[in-house]
Amino acid sequence: MNLTTSTYISNEDLAKNWTAIASFDDGEFVAYRSNETGLLRIMDMEFNMDICSSNVFTRDVDHAVSVATRLMTP
Repeated sequence: MNLTTSTYISNEDLAKNWTAIASFDDGEFVAYRSNETGLLRIMDMEFNMDICSSNVFTRDVDHAVSVATRLMTP
């Protein structure tokens, strides 16, 4: 997985506009799916930064979990 730290999302925005769909490394990284667009973000929760270099739009929560798991599995 290519990593980047370019997109910051506040805790307030995450709580209001995103759904947590999966957690990795004891909650250090959390996958969120946009409630509006289905965009998947995998967040480094220490910095609230998206670590994925590409935008992935998902069909539904199951698809988002599948994609997040694939991205986060070494």
